[in-house]
Amino acid sequence: MYHYFLGITLLKILNPYFRKHLLESIDSHDLLFINGFIMAILISIIFLYQVIVNKTLNKTITNYNKLTYIQVVCLVILCSMGIGSSLLLFELDKNHNTPFLNHIFLKSGGIILLLFVSIIIFEEEYNLYQIFGIILASIGLIILSNN
Repeated sequence: MYHYFLGITLLKILNPYFRKHLLESIDSHDLLFINGFIMAILISIIFLYQVIVNKTLNKTITNYNKLTYIQVVCLVILCSMGIGSSLLLFELDKNHNTPFLNHIFLKSGGIILLLFVSIIIFEEEYNLYQIFGIILASIGLIILSNN
């Protein structure tokens, strides 16, 4: 099982460099379209497998019908953010920063935004050790990103 995690981790590490290599030949919006098309095909295959082999169509439709309007709006927002962030990332990889810097900025920005959202919206409280760990992680990311 651990070798699967190692393989997936290695592929995820190479992901920014795959993007950079592809963006040398095509525009960022073209990569987004091709990526979306291939993902739609793969998701359709997985869906058909679940329907044909596992006979889950009725359960899937029942689960979809349970969604409230707020959940559908959240789903649309989530999908829109995914598409927008992918297009922005492709554009940054092609014309601005290196993939490594973009990856560092995304990870550190995600940590900081997650911290603010958890404090402001969900009113979570952090102890001194957790805050110190977040500061050390942020400093480490800053040191890594400065050449």
